[in-house]
Amino acid sequence: MRKMLTFKGVAKSGKSTKVKNVANWVIEKYSPLDNDIIDLNFSRVDILGIIKTADFVIGFISAGDTAGQVKQVDKLIDSYPEINVIINSCRTRGEGHNHIKLEYSDKDDWQVDFIEVQHFAEGEIEKQLNRDKEILEYVKMQLINIVKG
Repeated sequence: MRKMLTFKGVAKSGKSTKVKNVANWVIEKYSPLDNDIIDLNFSRVDILGIIKTADFVIGFISAGDTAGQVKQVDKLIDSYPEINVIINSCRTRGEGHNHIKLEYSDKDDWQVDFIEVQHFAEGEIEKQLNRDKEILEYVKMQLINIVKG
């Protein structure tokens, strides 16, 4: 069964940053080899692409504020049907959230884990840091368990 780890939150809650942080952690942790593929498009704001190693293929889509952005997951899976894991984002409700829920979480071959990204005010740095640390540790454990099989 394939896994989708979806950061769910309101605008400006840090969903895209979480996706990029996970991608950077995967690159550092698994030190891709010469025959591995890193096809990631890092823009100033978002990330889109895959990391492919001998053990796994992970897709990354950080843009998730609109339904069109969320639906990029369909194109990524069509382009790389061997994807084991998707790390993506969406709003807490609406067409994009519903797309993930209807197209993937109710399917036999996908397990979707919506990870709540609580919004904090700009000045609440300590709360943000604690939230981010907790979320990243959770995602790391999920990915380590998937790689171990």
